[in-house]
Amino acid sequence: MLVIPRAVTYVAAAPLAFAGTVLAGVAVVAARVTLLGSLALAIDRALIQARPFAEVTPLLVVASAAGLAELGIRVLGALAAARLSTRVLGQVRARLVAALVELGPGWLRGQRAGRVQATVGDGVEALQGYVSAYLPQLAVATIAPTVLVLLGIVIDPPAGLAAGIAAVLLPLSKPLWTRLVGDRSRAHWEAYATLSARMQEALAGMPTLRLLDATGDRRAEIARDTERLKRENRSGLAISLIAYCLATVAVGLGTVVVTVLAGLGLVSGRIGPLTALVLVLGVAEVFRPLLELESFWSAGFRGRAAAEAIDEILGAPRPLVMSAGSEVSAGSGVVSGGCSASLGGPAVRFERVSFTHPGSAAAALVGIDLDIAPGETLALVGRSGAGKSTLVHLLQRWYDPDQGRVLVNGQDIATIELTDHRHRIAVVSQDVHLLGSTIRDHLLLARPDAEDAMLLDVLHRARALDVVAGLPDGIDTPLGERGARLSGGERQRIAIATAFLSGAPLLVLDEATSALDGRTEAAVMGAVADLRQGRTTLLIAHRLSTAAGADRIAVLEAGRLLEVGTPTALARSGGRLADLVAAQVVFA
Repeated sequence: MLVIPRAVTYVAAAPLAFAGTVLAGVAVVAARVTLLGSLALAIDRALIQARPFAEVTPLLVVASAAGLAELGIRVLGALAAARLSTRVLGQVRARLVAALVELGPGWLRGQRAGRVQATVGDGVEALQGYVSAYLPQLAVATIAPTVLVLLGIVIDPPAGLAAGIAAVLLPLSKPLWTRLVGDRSRAHWEAYATLSARMQEALAGMPTLRLLDATGDRRAEIARDTERLKRENRSGLAISLIAYCLATVAVGLGTVVVTVLAGLGLVSGRIGPLTALVLVLGVAEVFRPLLELESFWSAGFRGRAAAEAIDEILGAPRPLVMSAGSEVSAGSGVVSGGCSASLGGPAVRFERVSFTHPGSAAAALVGIDLDIAPGETLALVGRSGAGKSTLVHLLQRWYDPDQGRVLVNGQDIATIELTDHRHRIAVVSQDVHLLGSTIRDHLLLARPDAEDAMLLDVLHRARALDVVAGLPDGIDTPLGERGARLSGGERQRIAIATAFLSGAPLLVLDEATSALDGRTEAAVMGAVADLRQGRTTLLIAHRLSTAAGADRIAVLEAGRLLEVGTPTALARSGGRLADLVAAQVVFA
């Protein structure tokens, strides 16, 4: 059977709806058995016993009522199945989102965005037929034939046993098909996810593809991926069709055997005409649930592959040790109004911190001991791969250190509630991703209750009012995906305004003025200087001129801390920073 243990647990989101769907399926079988039994009695009385029509009429009424009841039960079953799929798909989406939040940006950086998007979107949708049709029918195909076979054995043991053997042999032949379909379902999903990832990358990187004149190559790759998906789809459907045809043949043979045994019993006098008629008509209902299960193999085929992809996310090792520890001390929180950091900001300490990225052989950080005083601005300097971003990511708890601790005001951040900790960190990065359709929407993510006056104030402090003035509807102007309507420098000023509004006492600046032209850089540098007031700031410096404005500089190389000191002291010491200054290095 196409069953994955974790996928079966999905129906726990709507146990009553699942039970209702299964009961409806069993009730349909019961209604059909009632209909056929009534018809068998009617035929026996009318044709064999030659009873008056008045004695046959009640049986025809019962048969008609059973037929109408079957229709009504099917409608109720469809409603229960719809409720089941709605509840299950909603909960699976919620679990996926929660899992992705727990896995964090660090895990996502190692994945293809298109593949994750395909799993969260189409993968969840592919579960609909699996949980609302295949799994309930699997239960019906287990319950109904078992009950009918037992009744058949009571009525006529030889015919009942023959029906039971045929009903058992049909699912026993499934392991081979299950392996084949399982392989094909995984290959189908792999082809689909690869195509989705390739398409998303092509759309996101279209300017680069055109610049490199590589659109033809990417088009050819997409065509190959599309052909692969078609091939896997045809292969999977062919296997499902063959399995269904063979099952139909097996059911036909089983029906023939039971019919022959019933006929022999009638000829030998072992059973009467009515019993023979009941067996011949009823044997179809033994196999009908099994055939209906076969018809849902396509849903099972796609649902199994999607469930495995979803399981990879839900079962992925979490990079963080989640803790329901205490809150951050009041001294490091947001103060009145939510737009001002606490006096001096919190103290930060990296205590013998070592870390290796998952899947990497080389350590990203080794034995880092570093203190940042309250309200201090510390610049991180080093070549690409030195560990600057990794150190910041540990502070943000994208990951937990393999060894050592990160402390805020003397408290290990691993013991602080994760959301509370992250609310106390504001980030202004090189590549700003604006969320929400307008500037207002993005700013309100930092403080949902902020009024217009507060929004305009932080925009003024970020030197971004001219950005708003240039938009037709001001802060309510649609900006496009990721804020595409704004330039890189304008997006960074909105990010600075967001940091002002959040009131976060910890600030991370990833060369916040790197995307600004010379005319606006000086103005924004003033905004950044205001933003740093009352905040503990960690600055990832890509230019030595930027690092020179920090209170202290920490020089990293190959994941190790080489030296820490004021810009003037380090420049005169003849150490690593002095070498970098002499070489006029620009860092990645």
